[in-house]
Amino acid sequence: MKVKVIYCSHTGNTVQVAKAIAEGLPVTSVLQKLQAGFSDEDARIDEDDLIFAGFWVDKGSCPEEMAELLRGVHHRKIALFATAGFGQDPAYFAQIEQRVRALIPDSNRYMGAFFCQGKMQISVRHRYEEIQKQNPEDLKIKQSIENFDLASTHPDDQDLNHAKKFAKEVYQAALDK
Repeated sequence: MKVKVIYCSHTGNTVQVAKAIAEGLPVTSVLQKLQAGFSDEDARIDEDDLIFAGFWVDKGSCPEEMAELLRGVHHRKIALFATAGFGQDPAYFAQIEQRVRALIPDSNRYMGAFFCQGKMQISVRHRYEEIQKQNPEDLKIKQSIENFDLASTHPDDQDLNHAKKFAKEVYQAALDK
């Protein structure tokens, strides 16, 4: 079975998960970075049986270059993986999965998704701090700062080990059906 791990990474979090997924596979896979202007021909996805498509969460979904790629994939097995700054709520991840999964044409077989938290750029914390100065009693901004600090250690070893396990399970399921 030919396997490709395609990803787009904004801050480096998703590339860490992509590498872990590639390492978790029992076969050699192709690890490929998706960039603006990337075409289906560049991906050569028509040669692959199983595609792991990874992205950073952008406004509750995937970046447009990943959306374009997913819309163009047909007759493949596809698994998603992603990193998000806000990662403590499984319901949040489920909403993202649902939005991105809807981009995948029905001719494909959806194999599941793996999500984990990822660190954010320090400019995000600075923006939160400025908002907090204006509204010191705002509990939502206080929670956002706490989440930022929690996210600063992710993806961690546990996240990466879970990604490897996910890759093995998806690969086995792809063989079984």
